[in-house]
Amino acid sequence: GADGYFDFYFNSDLNHRPTVKSDGSVDYWSVHSVEVVKKGQTIANYCEPVAGEDGIDVLGRVIAAKKGKGLPPLVGRGFDKSVDGLTYTAAIDGKIERHKNRIIILPILEINGDVDVGTGNIDFVGDVVIHGSVKTGARIRALRKGMIGMGKARIIVKGNLFAKFMEYTDVEVDGFVEADSAINCNVVSNDKVIFNGGHASIVGGKVYGCAGIEVQNLGNDAFIKTEVHVGVHKKIKIKIAELEKLVTQKQMLLDNIKAGIKQIEQMM
Repeated sequence: GADGYFDFYFNSDLNHRPTVKSDGSVDYWSVHSVEVVKKGQTIANYCEPVAGEDGIDVLGRVIAAKKGKGLPPLVGRGFDKSVDGLTYTAAIDGKIERHKNRIIILPILEINGDVDVGTGNIDFVGDVVIHGSVKTGARIRALRKGMIGMGKARIIVKGNLFAKFMEYTDVEVDGFVEADSAINCNVVSNDKVIFNGGHASIVGGKVYGCAGIEVQNLGNDAFIKTEVHVGVHKKIKIKIAELEKLVTQKQMLLDNIKAGIKQIEQMM
């Protein structure tokens, strides 16, 4: 006989090893630390035990067959089981984890530390909660395409920023910002700020767009204080003032040097 067993259709052996490219270089950001599944995806099949057949020895005596042993059903949450108990499918999109016969699928990926080469890039179909920082070079892709900062998060982007929503987050972008909604955010863009979708809105917070702001709905009926500014941001004005002061100081130093040189020439 043969014992029952499960066929699993997801990778439960996350070895945290980076990928070696064809040219021999190593992609340290390709570390596979999270396995994700989609709703309706088959995650496991149970193969029932097979009953053995009795045999006969050379003397004609019956040798009893070894019975195949069954396995208990999988336990956990986030998945469904077929009526016959043989097929298991994901009930939601999310991160899947397996511990022996226990499977858990969660719609939230929680990173307790930083996103760095230890975690690799994050490509997740649900919400991502990061308790640390996102290190330089790391990439995060999430299904919702937005951020809820709880008044503690800060996004600094050297290029352009595209988002569905931003809530209670400080955002500094060298390029332009294009989003559907911002609630109680402080947004600074050295280019344009664009909220031009059908129901795009800016509610609460402060938004600076050095090259202009395009928005469908500004503020709301609850009269939440909402500030928008176009033109040069005050931080840039401060920087310009500091540079102008530095130029003045350098010019004074240069004038003193020229005067000193003139005196020396007269003495000679």
